[in-house]
Amino acid sequence: MAQATRRLTAILSADVAGYSRLMGDDEPGTMAALAECQSLFRRLCDATNGRIVDTAGDSVLGVFDSVADAVLCAMAAQKNLAEWNAPRPSERRMLFRVGIHLGDVFVHPDGRVYGDGVNVAARLQALAEPGGVCVSEVVHAAVGTKIPAVFEALGEQQLKNIVVPISVYRARFTADAVLPEPGPESGSMQPGPERSALVFASLLMQRLVGQVDAVARTAANVLIQGESGVGKELIARRIHEESGRFRGPFVKLDCASIPANLFEAELFGQVSGAVPGSFRDRAGRIELADGGTLLLDEVGDIPAELQAKLLGPLQDSTFERVGDSRTRRADVRFIAATSRDLVEQVSRGLFRRDLYFRLSVFPISVPPLRSRPEDIPVLVEHFLGDHVAAGLELTEAHVRHLQTYDWPGNVRELKNVVERAVILSGGGPLHLEEALPTSAFSYPARAALPEERTPARGFLTATELEAVERNSLVGAMEATGWKLSGADGAAAQLGLSVSRLKSRLKALSVVKPDPGSLYVRFGGGRGVDTFARDLFSRAVAHPTLGRFWKGRSTYGVLREERLLIAYLSSVMGGPIRYVGRDMRMAHRGLGITAADWEVFRAILTETLAALRIQDPERREVVDFAESLRADIAQG
Repeated sequence: MAQATRRLTAILSADVAGYSRLMGDDEPGTMAALAECQSLFRRLCDATNGRIVDTAGDSVLGVFDSVADAVLCAMAAQKNLAEWNAPRPSERRMLFRVGIHLGDVFVHPDGRVYGDGVNVAARLQALAEPGGVCVSEVVHAAVGTKIPAVFEALGEQQLKNIVVPISVYRARFTADAVLPEPGPESGSMQPGPERSALVFASLLMQRLVGQVDAVARTAANVLIQGESGVGKELIARRIHEESGRFRGPFVKLDCASIPANLFEAELFGQVSGAVPGSFRDRAGRIELADGGTLLLDEVGDIPAELQAKLLGPLQDSTFERVGDSRTRRADVRFIAATSRDLVEQVSRGLFRRDLYFRLSVFPISVPPLRSRPEDIPVLVEHFLGDHVAAGLELTEAHVRHLQTYDWPGNVRELKNVVERAVILSGGGPLHLEEALPTSAFSYPARAALPEERTPARGFLTATELEAVERNSLVGAMEATGWKLSGADGAAAQLGLSVSRLKSRLKALSVVKPDPGSLYVRFGGGRGVDTFARDLFSRAVAHPTLGRFWKGRSTYGVLREERLLIAYLSSVMGGPIRYVGRDMRMAHRGLGITAADWEVFRAILTETLAALRIQDPERREVVDFAESLRADIAQG
C-alpha cells in the first residue's frame, strides 16, 4: 500500500463559533446553512489554487502551495460570509474562526493530511475571533506586503500540545482590498464522475439530499435505512461521489445473497487452500475498496457469528484474510444500508450493539415513495425518458391515478410499472392504469407507515403514543380472547404483570365489548379495520367521490382512513370510545350532494357484498349510514 509523504504546505483550518448551540436550536437549518458555507470555502479554495481535504462536522481544512493564497482565501471567505450572514438573525449567523500556518504535514495518497502543521493551524483557529483570522509568525513573515492585509500582533501564545510558544497575528483585509471571488459550484475539487441521478420534487427528499451532501465531505460511517426499492444504493453512490474519495473505487457487498460459510472469505479475502476449492489467493471486498467506499447492502443479514469480525476494520482499518495470520490495513469508508429495523434487531440480540453504533455514526432514513407523492410525476417523466418524444406523455389524470396507490415496492416498482405501460402502449397513448397491479384499484393509498413516524417529524406526541399503546392493548386482548393471566394470556404476551396490564387498560379506558355488539359480530378489530379500509379505498378511487381527496397528501388521506376506523369501532360498540372530531359536523360543509350520496350507497353495498357481510349486520350498517344522510348530504 502506498505510504503517506511529508511536505511543507500552508494549512487553513476553520470552524463555526457556537456550533453546538446552533445545532441545538435548529439542527436541519444549521446543517443546510453549514453546507452552503462549506461550499463557499470550497469554491474560494478552487479560485486560490488550494484544496479542501476535510469538512468533518463544522470544520474546514484546506492546503495551499502558497501562503499568500491561503490568507487571501481566508479573508475572501470571511468577507463573503459577512455578506451572507447580514440578513440573518444574529442568533442564527454562522461565524467562522480561521487559523493559518505554514508547516510540515503528512499527505496520504487519498488526499488526507495530518501532522503537527495541522495541529498548529487548529490551535490558531481557536484563538481567532468569530468572523476573524489568526496566522502564525511564519505566515506573517512569508506574506509580508504581498497582499492587501493588516496584521495585528497578539504576542507569543503557548498552544496546547505545542512545545515552543508561537507568535500569533490577527489578519484583516484593507478597505480597498480586491479579494478573489468564489468560483462556480464544482461539487468536488477535481473533475470527477457525474452525480448519481437523484430525481425528486418533494421537501422530504430535498432535506435528505442536504444531509447526504453534508456528510459526504466527512469521513463518518453512514447507515442508510429505508424500505426495499427506495434507492438506498443511489444515496450511497451519491455520498461516495461527493466525497474526497470519488476517484477511488465504490465496492458493493450484498450481505443477503452470500451464504454464511462464504461470507468471511468474500469480505476479507482468502489465501490459497483456506476455503475448499480455492487454489489461489484472493482479495476480499475490503481490500478492493482500499482508498474508496464499501457499501454493505442489507447489513442486517450479516451472520451473527461474523458480526464481531467487522469491528476491527471499522475501528482501526485492520483485517486478516481467511487462512492468513498477517494483519493487513485498508483505508475504507463504510456505508451500510438496510431495510430492517436494526434497533429492534439489537434489542432481540440478533445484531451486535457495538457494531450498530460504529456503523450508524450518521444515520440517514430514506422516506418511502408513498410519503412523498410529489416525486411521482417527476420520477415517471424521468423513467419515460426518450419515450416522451415519441408521444407517450404523462397526463394529470395519470398522476392522480398513480398517487392513489401506496407503492409497496417504492421507486423500483414505479419504474417497472412505467416500463410495463410503455410496452402495453403499442405506439398509442400511455395507459398507466393497465400497468398497475390490480390491488391499486381495490386498495389505493394503503400505507403501513403511519404519519407519526415520517422522517419529517421523527417523533410521537403524548396523545399519539397513547393511541399506539391503546391499539396494541386492544390487539393483544382480542388475540387472547380477553384473557388476562396465564401463559397464553395478554399480560404474558405483552411482557407485563397482570396488575400492570389492568392498570393500563383502566388508564386508557379500554373495556371488553359486549358479545352481542355489532363490533364483535363484525369480527372485532380486524373485521372492522378490513371493512373500513375497503370502504374508504373504494370511495377514494371512485371518479366521482375521489374529488373530495384531490390535492390531499398521502398522509392526509391515511389520517382520514384512521379516523374512520376509530369512529366505526366506537359506534359499533368496540373497546375504545371515539374522541375525535364530530363526523357529522366535519362532513356537513363539504358540499356532498344527493347524487354523491347515492354513489356512496352503491359503494357501501359493494363493500358489504365483497366481504360477505350477512344480515342482520348488513342491514344495521346500512341503517346507520342512512341515519347520517340528513346531516351530511345536501338536497
